[in-house]
Amino acid sequence: MDPKRAYTDAIILTVTYVFFNEALRSERHIALNVHAPALKRMVEARGGISTIASNGKDGLILSRYLSWCDRVIASTLGSQPLFGDYVEDPTVGRTQWNGMWSKVQTLM
Repeated sequence: MDPKRAYTDAIILTVTYVFFNEALRSERHIALNVHAPALKRMVEARGGISTIASNGKDGLILSRYLSWCDRVIASTLGSQPLFGDYVEDPTVGRTQWNGMWSKVQTLM
């Protein structure tokens, strides 16, 4: 099976969503030991977030979602971001991520 064809935007989006929900709903072990490594492998098989971002409007939206979820999860769990070396634009790096999940919850 060709990983580039198997790891479509939809599959990566789904795994990111599961990873995000597990991480923020006290399933830390599963999030960090199952879905985080799987997500990282999928993104790397596609050439990284930068490559995904360069794949039209859908790729840019997916890359922003990946980056945002990654930083929220890392700040919530006190872990290193999976894609910490990716910065889409300078404003992403200046965002205050500590306490982001509680801010998100107030919007729900």
